[in-house]
Amino acid sequence: SPSSRSPDTRDREIDDVSDSGVMSLPTSEDISEADFQDFKMEPNNRDVKSRLAQLCQSLENVSDRISIQQALALLRHYESRLENLEATLAAMCQEATQTKTIDHLPLTNMEHAKSPSRIIATVLPFTELTATYHGKDVRDDIPLKRLLRDQDCMQESGIFEDGGLTNCVLHVATQTDWTFEPPHGDLGAEIRKLTQIRERIEEKGGNKKLLKTPETDQEFLTHASLKELLFYRDRVQVLEDKLAIYESRGDEQSKLLAIRLEKEVLLAAQVKHLQNTVRRLKEENRYLEEEKCEFEEAENDTRLRCQKLEVKLSALGEKKSDLQVQLQQNARTMSNLRSTLSEEERKRNEARQYAAKMEALVNRLEQQNFEMEEKEIETRYRLHTLENIVPAMVMYYLWRMLNAVRPFVKDSQTLTIHSSNSDSVLVIKSPKQTPQKRKKLRRSRQDREEVQDNLRRSLEEIQQFLTSKQRGESVDCPNITVDAAFLVIEELSNRCTELKERIKELELKEKVYQETLLNEDEILNKMEMDYKHQLKCAEDELLHKQAELEKAEAQLRKHAGDRELEIQFQERLNQLEAETLQLRDALLQKDKEKKVLEGEQIRLTNELEEAIDNLEKFKENIEKPLREEVENHRKKVKELLGDLDVREQEKNETEEMHRKLVKELKKINNQACRELEESEVTISELKEEVQTLEREVADLRAALSHERVSSERKLLEVGAELEARDRQLRSLGSDSLAGSLH
Repeated sequence: SPSSRSPDTRDREIDDVSDSGVMSLPTSEDISEADFQDFKMEPNNRDVKSRLAQLCQSLENVSDRISIQQALALLRHYESRLENLEATLAAMCQEATQTKTIDHLPLTNMEHAKSPSRIIATVLPFTELTATYHGKDVRDDIPLKRLLRDQDCMQESGIFEDGGLTNCVLHVATQTDWTFEPPHGDLGAEIRKLTQIRERIEEKGGNKKLLKTPETDQEFLTHASLKELLFYRDRVQVLEDKLAIYESRGDEQSKLLAIRLEKEVLLAAQVKHLQNTVRRLKEENRYLEEEKCEFEEAENDTRLRCQKLEVKLSALGEKKSDLQVQLQQNARTMSNLRSTLSEEERKRNEARQYAAKMEALVNRLEQQNFEMEEKEIETRYRLHTLENIVPAMVMYYLWRMLNAVRPFVKDSQTLTIHSSNSDSVLVIKSPKQTPQKRKKLRRSRQDREEVQDNLRRSLEEIQQFLTSKQRGESVDCPNITVDAAFLVIEELSNRCTELKERIKELELKEKVYQETLLNEDEILNKMEMDYKHQLKCAEDELLHKQAELEKAEAQLRKHAGDRELEIQFQERLNQLEAETLQLRDALLQKDKEKKVLEGEQIRLTNELEEAIDNLEKFKENIEKPLREEVENHRKKVKELLGDLDVREQEKNETEEMHRKLVKELKKINNQACRELEESEVTISELKEEVQTLEREVADLRAALSHERVSSERKLLEVGAELEARDRQLRSLGSDSLAGSLH
């Protein structure tokens, strides 16, 4: 039997589910204070559902959101199944109690003195104890009235093994000691409670056997007195027959005695048969009650398992949220690592570009050096040829001049020409040189010295320009191409400033748009809070109406003898039902408005996402041409600067400066190569870290999917077990009803 199990076996049965899937609840002795606090801290269905809904709204992954929505649908399905199961069990318990009380009322009263009082009950949190059972005006002598009172005020539905149902409820401890708790649950549970109360009242109003008016009570009393009169009349008739037998004599007396004896034998046989039938029915009833107790224990075990599964589900939800937080953190770290990797890649590309640029510059300078050397060789060759040709040309021009001035004089002219390849000095000795020729020679020498001075000054300017360029100073050059290049650079800078101002304006517009969207969210939240306040007010009003309805029921039970009050109460009850229907319609309307607002909120969020996407696309569309234009302008500027450098270097560079520049560029190139190698090493390390993080994320996703699959499997197993228990309970309920009818 269920009561013969020890606490250890009960604990084992709570932890480990048997093959039959039936578990028993622990007694009050086995539950410690810590366990009681744990039971208090367990979240109810509403908390679990609300947390799952919030988690579903906050998720970004579509697959996770779909899985949580499926879990919510399964929870709602299980709640509806459990509510239907509780309603069917309550109806079966009421029918069994009614049939047992009406059909076997004397038999249960006889057994009450023999068997100890014991109650086996299951908790059905649909009704409350609203009436007091210790009043002096309560009449326990009428069984049907006591039955009505027990059906109206019983907090726990169950099977009672004795006739004193009220004493059992008030004085016998059950598996769950009664303590007044406020009704917990959502609005749907309260509405279902109200509908159940109305159905009970309708059943009681329609059942003429259970609910009686004062006339029916008087008829019951007169009917009882008529039964007594009939019993006494039959008894008088039997005594008269016995007296007639005793007064008769002879054969007539023996004949009457034989008939009387035969009747007594038949009656004794019938009594024995009826006693056997009653005993058999008692055994069957006891067996059915034990089975019902077992099934109620199984129901309690299923509820406990459902609560444990809900706790596990909440724990899994918390674990899933923690894993999601960890996944987001890993994603952020990965994004940071990717940004650093992209930054390193960018630096490496810049270093490569700089190295390539330096190499190109070195090659170009070497080429220019080679060209300058070729030009120097060519100029030296031309200078050498000119040095060789100039004396002959001078002799030719002097000869022409002498021939043009006067004829040749034999003894007065002496011409000596000394030529040298080093300095090309021409000495002309003549005793009769004119001052004009001397002036011409002086002019030619002065012109030559001026040319040499100009060349020296130009060389000094070139050297100063090169030194200032190496130091980073700016030197004014009166070249037209340089001015044009600076004008182009100025135009590009103005264009860049205009584009930056336009970007700032667009960012300001984006900020204003986001502020408007935030204000819309606040308005929607305010409207939602208003509707929630209205729903709360409607719930409070519904609870108030329920309290008034319970008071009306108590007054109806108290004043059962007054028909006019009953009619008034019935009218009041109809009014309350109409008000409840109105409240229900209002609640449905509020639910519809809430759904409309939720759809509006979803639409606004979608529009916000679309606006953000459009803004990002707009940014991309703006940034790409800007970048391309800036890149083109940079290339043009670089080309112009390169041309400027080429032209300046063609004029001003020398061999020593080239060598120094080449050495410095080689040093810079080596340093850039070293930095490039270091950046490649850091990039490889970052890649390894990213790979490890990706493996960890994959492991976390696999664990999350495994947990999801296990939770869905457990939910399916629970659903299958509940369906099996539902079928068993229905079959047993039909069998018990068939047995009670027979």
